Amino acid sequence: MRSAFIDNKNHITHAALFQKRSLLKLAVLSIMPIKKYRQVLLFVKPVILATAVISSALTAGCSEQAVNSNVGLAAFSNKTVLPNSPLSSEVNITGSLVKKLTIELTNPANYASLSLYGDNVLLADNLNIAKSGKQSINVLVRFPSNGKVKLTFRSNNADVMINHLLLEDMGPINVPNFSDISIKAGIDKVNSIKYGGPTIADIDQDGDYDFIVNNHNQESSKLYWNNGDGTVSKHNKDLARWFMHDLHGTSVGDFDNDGDLDLVVTQGGGNGKNPSKANFYTNNNGTFVLTTGDVAIDKGGRGRGAKWSDMDLDGDLDLMLINETSLAGSKPQHFFYENLGDGTFTYKPIAGLQDQHPSRALITDINNDHIDDVILYGPLSVWQGNGDFTFTDITSQFPADISSIKGVMGIADLDIDNDGDLDLYLARGKEFEGGFGEKPSLDHDPITKELSIKPRGYKGVDSFEFTADGDIKFHSYYYLSQGFLGAKIIPFF
Repeated sequence: MRSAFIDNKNHITHAALFQKRSLLKLAVLSIMPIKKYRQVLLFVKPVILATAVISSALTAGCSEQAVNSNVGLAAFSNKTVLPNSPLSSEVNITGSLVKKLTIELTNPANYASLSLYGDNVLLADNLNIAKSGKQSINVLVRFPSNGKVKLTFRSNNADVMINHLLLEDMGPINVPNFSDISIKAGIDKVNSIKYGGPTIADIDQDGDYDFIVNNHNQESSKLYWNNGDGTVSKHNKDLARWFMHDLHGTSVGDFDNDGDLDLVVTQGGGNGKNPSKANFYTNNNGTFVLTTGDVAIDKGGRGRGAKWSDMDLDGDLDLMLINETSLAGSKPQHFFYENLGDGTFTYKPIAGLQDQHPSRALITDINNDHIDDVILYGPLSVWQGNGDFTFTDITSQFPADISSIKGVMGIADLDIDNDGDLDLYLARGKEFEGGFGEKPSLDHDPITKELSIKPRGYKGVDSFEFTADGDIKFHSYYYLSQGFLGAKIIPFF
């Protein structure tokens, strides 16, 4: 993970380099998608970075007290945790159930990680040890109850020596605890290729959030109505109107100012061979009516997402259709429509912005002038809104090492330091399209002797060599297919 903190004057105030690796506990040989992410955080002032440091900040607001929980921790001192040999000891937990665990250790390798279990329940997963030598890391740990607990450390990538451990009470801190309630809530939990995050809004104006799950290819995108009781009801029709509809991002907005939210579902263009118009649905008293032609959306492209913005400050929402570059490289790439205020749009080119290559976008307000700005990514292409349906390229005002970053998969804007302006959080990942980025990967658990392999999934051969004691079992075969392979069963053997 590469993190950077940048203020509105674009001065770098702090930078740090982290790496993250996840150990997948799967089958002896399984084919599973594995993604690794790097993240970049931009904001006005330097703040706390990792979980380890966050816990230190929280300590300042609590009265730390000596507790008997450290009885038993001495058994870990100056002991080495081997990848194939966990290290365990019984500890008596007293006082607060939320504690700060400080681990002083020595790492002989360039990278390692530690995981902590309590009575075989995972408490802290893959704590990053991103450099060699002596160092200290800490993490917030929540124990289920007081009393005797068998603590177990497991290491990955290196023989990690634990020099000293310390548990400290953190007082009445509410640490979030998330559980997967998808099926219980009424969501179709299926494996699918996703494009972008969900669209979340109070679509039926009943005081709670509804949402659209954006799937791609085989699995349709779906609208879920919030029942207000912790459950949802799926809309009576999927957003895909035929199998393999090639849907991408969605967006809702009240374009006709009638008090309800209308819907745009963007559509790809068959890998650029068949440019498609976006699907525009007008909300007619809770019923979505397909009105693409009626509202004069008339240009087709490799649709990826839609954004609403009052680009001319006339009181109604105009529409941005963000597209992927066509295979022929034709321009303009992105389409902009001015809202005429009579239930229709008219196409209106925006010089410069319409020809930018990135196909992901964020609407934000960088300079706090209450006029929408546009950030396309990645790499970054930043455009300041002028309020008259024109935009000015201000990418050069960002530090070069930030604006040139590749692999930006998502951006969020929030006032992270509470100073009245919006800061930016950049999440990085591996590109999927065209086979760029997703290299073959392998993970191994030396204790369970499980090996997980993920090949590229493109034409060719990926070779792996391994040895095992006894028979080898192949199972948990899993895949997701795209394009013309979407309806086919692909055998493993």
